[in-house]
Amino acid sequence: MPGQPPNPSLVGSTIQNRNSSTPVVYQVSDWLRSTGVLDTYLAAHTSVAIKIELKHFNPVFTALNGFSERFAQNMKPLVTLNVSSVIKVYDYGSENGHYFMVVEYHKSPTLRARLDSERRLPLASAIDCARQIAETLDLAASIGVLHGLLVPESITMTSKRGALIGDIGLAPIFGDTLARVLAKSPQISTYAAPELVMGQPLTVAHDLYAVSSMLYEMVTGQVPYPNATPFQVSGLQVPNPAQFDPALSVLTAIIQRGLAKDPAARFHNYDEFQDALRIVTQPASVAQSPVLSAPAASIPPAPAPRTPTPPPAAAPKTEKIEDDF
Repeated sequence: MPGQPPNPSLVGSTIQNRNSSTPVVYQVSDWLRSTGVLDTYLAAHTSVAIKIELKHFNPVFTALNGFSERFAQNMKPLVTLNVSSVIKVYDYGSENGHYFMVVEYHKSPTLRARLDSERRLPLASAIDCARQIAETLDLAASIGVLHGLLVPESITMTSKRGALIGDIGLAPIFGDTLARVLAKSPQISTYAAPELVMGQPLTVAHDLYAVSSMLYEMVTGQVPYPNATPFQVSGLQVPNPAQFDPALSVLTAIIQRGLAKDPAARFHNYDEFQDALRIVTQPASVAQSPVLSAPAASIPPAPAPRTPTPPPAAAPKTEKIEDDF
């Protein structure tokens, strides 16, 4: 595992959630990864002896104005979110100024780990992964939940359940400070749409941009704008993946539309994006696709968030979570 944990003192420590009706203790054993906003640790639920991931929010951002109130308000519906391809949130809380959430653990690699190991994924695998991510984001958006912090580290590549998305629905916790958070988190802003970095509201169009950025990296081995700051991206030409491999020309129109600087010029919705990817796997020419040649139109606003009534606090299910290799 490369690097060192951002907060070494957490390794070996215990975190207690005193905010729940029944106090729960988590034993932290190791650091797994970081995104700049979230530091993920391997931990155990001491009462039921199962492995979980404890995600610790960067204290630099939890100190921003209004974070505590937004944290409590926005985490509640995420515990009740029930989408099979979204990593389950079990618990959340704070202790001694440390804000955290507890999610299901999978031993399978993240998309970041796959890219670090393989650099480029086979074209068919990359397209399938992007389609799965888009399908999950579409399901979440249909109930008013957007991502906003999508990076390869938040995608877990399992053999049994496919690509699982984590950290979804967290962007609203940062409220009007989100642009400041992104500006200080290059690991995330690398995949963020220019308008979000500039302080515009989070929309479906942004998450479509992030998926397109990851698709570009999956097939080329590098991010779309490797040497640019988030504020420079808006003035740069959208890259062509075929410059790395002529065989990637089948994705040129899809990626360039997905990475359009103007949100209205991107795919209108996830269905169009997925349909375009399906056409790539068929004999017909991508250039003949009505999806790719359709005129730009404004992307409809995301549906209003639906806030389910949270269930009584409970320990995670105790059945064994199998490793997905």
